[in-house]
Amino acid sequence: TQIEIFAREKDMKIVGYYQANEHLKDASPDLVARRISDRISDVLQSPTCLLMIENGKLRSNSRECALKAYDKSDGKNWKESAGGERLLVGEAAESIDIVRELTLQNEHENLI
Repeated sequence: TQIEIFAREKDMKIVGYYQANEHLKDASPDLVARRISDRISDVLQSPTCLLMIENGKLRSNSRECALKAYDKSDGKNWKESAGGERLLVGEAAESIDIVRELTLQNEHENLI
């Protein structure tokens, strides 16, 4: 697909999917989020992540992480990551903490 080609050209990897629901207090993955994440997982045949944005935490003065991480550790269902906001994706030698990386990147962009 186009996104896979784009990622390859930029030396990037697709590791999951993120979504923000329409309602302020709803941060649960809906059918669309689960199906897209399932498809990514099937195509990549490697651990993937599903991140849900908690809209209520997106205030400018909030220091709380607005991301809720989900994984498919049982191989069947997307469940909130046991590590809370920590979610490792990738091979053991090169695994990355997705939420931490996104948070650090966001903080860096706010400094510029």
